[in-house]
Amino acid sequence: MPSLFTDVYLLTSVSSLHPGHVTEGVSTNQHTNVSSGSCRLKRFRMSRLLLFCCFTCVCLGVDVRQSVSDLLTKPGDKVQIFCSHDKTDYRVMLWYQRSPADTAMKLVGYLNYQAVTMEEEYKQNFNLSGDLSGTKAKNGSLMIHITGREEGAVYYCGAREAH
Repeated sequence: MPSLFTDVYLLTSVSSLHPGHVTEGVSTNQHTNVSSGSCRLKRFRMSRLLLFCCFTCVCLGVDVRQSVSDLLTKPGDKVQIFCSHDKTDYRVMLWYQRSPADTAMKLVGYLNYQAVTMEEEYKQNFNLSGDLSGTKAKNGSLMIHITGREEGAVYYCGAREAH
């Protein structure tokens, strides 16, 4: 007899939700997008999900925006997180991962103008893309191939000047 439960993964933004915000997902195919922020991926084993978030974030300096904010996924899915900012002389976009088991933020990789540099441990299931050249807003993305728990983490995008 098939199980009524399925493995699903929750990718959520902790910095873009407001106190008291409630998101309800009914299946692995439903997702909720909230404006922007860092992303957290968690694994759940359930048929119905109720998420209560009460996080806020204040960001000073360069306004770096991220989306997708909330997403339910399963192994085999690909998730793309977008990052953008308007500071035209900030031509390096860095992506970090912080897993629940380790509080340290690990560099996934970075874009320098159009050149991609990935850390070795992320090359198989992660990919960066974007173009930070030119005089317009800067846009990049992180693609994650969901294979299991190792992708369960908070993801951050940052920007800095090129040296």
